[in-house]
Amino acid sequence: MQEIPRGFLGMVKFALPGEELALKMAAKSAALTAKIVDREQRIVEIRATYTITDADLIELLMQASRDRGGEARFYSLSNAPAATGDTAKTARSIPAGVVANLQAERDAKLGEADAVERLDRILRNLDRAVRHDVSYSDLEFLGL
Repeated sequence: MQEIPRGFLGMVKFALPGEELALKMAAKSAALTAKIVDREQRIVEIRATYTITDADLIELLMQASRDRGGEARFYSLSNAPAATGDTAKTARSIPAGVVANLQAERDAKLGEADAVERLDRILRNLDRAVRHDVSYSDLEFLGL
């Protein structure tokens, strides 16, 4: 079986009409924006399930940051209001997997938001009347 040498396609440039490139970039931006909305919804659902307030989230992320080795199975929230709505203070444990999921969703959302911002900036300034050189990885990213 013949394989393409690693890095070979990275050297090849492909010319695309500006209008086609703009359409693909707009579609990618829209798809990423939809993924961001989905991620935000998952974050809201997780936080609602475990009654995690903004202050709780900050505390959990700080605890997770200190536990880089991944030894913790749970993170504790002390002096947090009970989920039942009464004024008594309780200590709660949030599974480490839940915190990791929140971190992963947040990190992915930030990366996707950055990509949308870059795509939209390029779209605003893209000359649709000319052909543009794009790389193989650009083609892959845009789904071409």
